[in-house]
Amino acid sequence: MAVQAVAHAKKLQQKCGVRVSVDIAEPLVDLESATRQAKARVYEVRGRDEVKAAKAAIVKKHGSRKLTTRRRKPKAVLGDWKQTQLEM
Repeated sequence: MAVQAVAHAKKLQQKCGVRVSVDIAEPLVDLESATRQAKARVYEVRGRDEVKAAKAAIVKKHGSRKLTTRRRKPKAVLGDWKQTQLEM
């Protein structure tokens, strides 16, 4: 996979007419490893008890306040209606 990425990068550089580390600077960080590390840190922090408690408090304060007992009945679907008597 990495070999294909390098080959693709070289083709793209040739197409654009620039060369990394000659015409433009090298990237400061490796994007893949930095992303992997950041996701791992976020996952670790979200698993802490104090973070879970804070999340629950936020949901309690700002969550939906809709009352479930006041919901309207769904409208009748066309196939649900049955005629029980004839109108004259």
